[in-house]
Amino acid sequence: MTEGNLTARDGQDARAGGRLARLAARPAARWLSIFSVSLGLLAVRFLVPGPVGQADNRDGPRLMCGRGLGLGPVVPHGAPRYFRYAYFEYLPSPSCASQHAYPSSEVVPLEMARLLTRVLRLPGTLNLIAVGLLMCAAASVGIASLATGLRLRLWAQLAVAGAGWLIMADAAFFDINAGPFSDSAALIGLLLVAAGVVYLGRGWRATLRGLALAGSGGLLAILSKEQYLILAVPICLTLVLASARGAPDASGETLSRLRRFRTQQTGAAVAVAALLAVAAGG
Repeated sequence: MTEGNLTARDGQDARAGGRLARLAARPAARWLSIFSVSLGLLAVRFLVPGPVGQADNRDGPRLMCGRGLGLGPVVPHGAPRYFRYAYFEYLPSPSCASQHAYPSSEVVPLEMARLLTRVLRLPGTLNLIAVGLLMCAAASVGIASLATGLRLRLWAQLAVAGAGWLIMADAAFFDINAGPFSDSAALIGLLLVAAGVVYLGRGWRATLRGLALAGSGGLLAILSKEQYLILAVPICLTLVLASARGAPDASGETLSRLRRFRTQQTGAAVAVAALLAVAAGG
């Protein structure tokens, strides 16, 4: 290898090292990079070579007919509605008039997907492909926030992001994102709770970020199914206890165990926990 080639290679290595150093030094750029890569790969996982979803197992009408949706799938003539095929296009259905509605936080992404369906010009009043894309974006927010929130070296944060992506992209969980089910709201909600908890107890700004993530994720997870209402207990306790860990006072000194629960950060966490408890009880 000639001296010129060695010099060029050293220059390329230096530029690559410089980019990694800049990425490690800028948390916002690091978060955006992990989010973008995660979303892009999840979108490919979802749409290539064709959109993937899970067939309705007869639970779909309870969700899709509830909370003002009133939608049913467009099923080709002669095709079975349940268990065999995933149908993405939904239109207003008169059969919903006799269907018992099932309250679920999944209605929120469904309503958002109704708007996204028009923006993307997808067929139907609501197209579950739009729901799948929204869930990919929400999962990517959780993955990026969890990885960058941990106080680890850059390579370790990337490893955490990769592990999180593999879990969320696994067929055991991924296919329900574009299906008429509320399980995806529970799974992604728990991911957002885990991501938010790592920011608690670090200061006011980080605590607000963590409570926003954990609060929204907690609402999704707790209210996704009636069976998951019990999740309010561990989630609320975790928010309060995590916000009080190692809390410093105005001078930077670590507070005693009891005084940690009297800070503004802990008070905000108690307020969010109370909101989650009221939502679960209501």
